[in-house]
Amino acid sequence: MEAVYRIINSKNGRYYIGSSLDYKKRKRDHFNLLKRGNHHNKPMQEDYNIYGAESFKFEVLKLFNGIDRNALFDIEQEFISKSNESMRYNLYDNAFGMSYRGKDNPMFGKTHSEEIRQKLSEINSGENNPWYGNSDHMKMMRSRITKRFDGRKHTEETKLKMSVAHMGREKTESERRKLRLNNGNNVGIFIDGLFYRSMAEASRQLGISRTTITSRVNNPRFKNYYRCSEGVETNSKPEISAG
Repeated sequence: MEAVYRIINSKNGRYYIGSSLDYKKRKRDHFNLLKRGNHHNKPMQEDYNIYGAESFKFEVLKLFNGIDRNALFDIEQEFISKSNESMRYNLYDNAFGMSYRGKDNPMFGKTHSEEIRQKLSEINSGENNPWYGNSDHMKMMRSRITKRFDGRKHTEETKLKMSVAHMGREKTESERRKLRLNNGNNVGIFIDGLFYRSMAEASRQLGISRTTITSRVNNPRFKNYYRCSEGVETNSKPEISAG
């Protein structure tokens, strides 16, 4: 059954608001991740490590039977908007758990310092890179990309049609949600009950290509693969599939 829920810390009163199409399973996922010490919400994980499992309680704020996911998002948003920001574990003010955009983004108008760039480069260089030493793989990927786009260009007619089709058209809220939820590189995913912060991380740790992971996430037959934004698992794949 679907529900909007809250995980509350009885020691300091802080809480985490989320929603789920299967709240009982989502409850198990939350507490399994907290128990293993790799929950995606770091503030809650830190308090869990300090206060212990007995201090965290799961409670259903509103229960449903057959509600669609978009309506569930909206109701969760109502609870988040009415809650005390200083007491929330939630990392974002929106039900989707996505990063802030534009001027609301803390990195808006800023760039990484040279020191940070160097550190990022070191993190992804040499043996830290998953394809380190695999020259055959890189040659194969370059060849595929070259063959796919070699000599291909949009005609002026096609460019004009694309421009006219999108001119003055605003995306609906439903379309925006689908685009955000299908951005698999930035949205966490659960695979066999384990949480991965991105498609890239899951691909590196499991040795499975991102294409395969994306295909399984969007395939309703693979119920053990699903996206997870801040507090909301998005495994009703037919509705959010880009295809």
